[in-house]
Amino acid sequence: MLQALENLKEMVGIEIAPSITYCDINKQGPDKYNLVNWDISDAYSSLIMMQGLLVANIWEKKTGEGQHIEIDHERAMEQMYRPFFIHVNGKPQNIAGLGRHTSLTHKTKDGRFIETMNTFNRLHEKTLEVLDSSPSKDKVDAAYASKTALEWEEQLNAEGLSCAIHRTRDEFRATEQGQYLDSITPFEVTPLGTGSIVPF
Repeated sequence: MLQALENLKEMVGIEIAPSITYCDINKQGPDKYNLVNWDISDAYSSLIMMQGLLVANIWEKKTGEGQHIEIDHERAMEQMYRPFFIHVNGKPQNIAGLGRHTSLTHKTKDGRFIETMNTFNRLHEKTLEVLDSSPSKDKVDAAYASKTALEWEEQLNAEGLSCAIHRTRDEFRATEQGQYLDSITPFEVTPLGTGSIVPF
């Protein structure tokens, strides 16, 4: 892992040593995802560490203060695709609903397309209730084709389920959400090293 970090430092061309910033990748404790031998987990932890070192390097040059950067190996891996690592009250959740026929893209009565996502079985089953359908692909497709995209979006969302119409840019901007986003500045770009110093 340390070699991967050194390779990254060389690739991006930053000069960190000599430095009072130090880093630590935590691989202690129970390895609930069996990551000890996963090269991809090492690589991902190293990438996150590199981001921390880049920021810490700017901070150290401005203030002379070093940082202790600690990356938790398991948490780093979780960031790669969070649905696979969802825990509620410390217990892993079954995401068997992901990829079922009630999920993903469907053509509706008016020829438009909707996107649904039913990661958990309970959402998959609730969607089947709303569709009044069996879980077979043909039945689910026929059910989605029985109403317009807007009808499904409103009905499924009213039931606390996910459904979004595939909209053009102009169509999205005409929605309430699109109008709100158009009225604000979602983020402001400040070049690294030029903003005021903010401790972290």
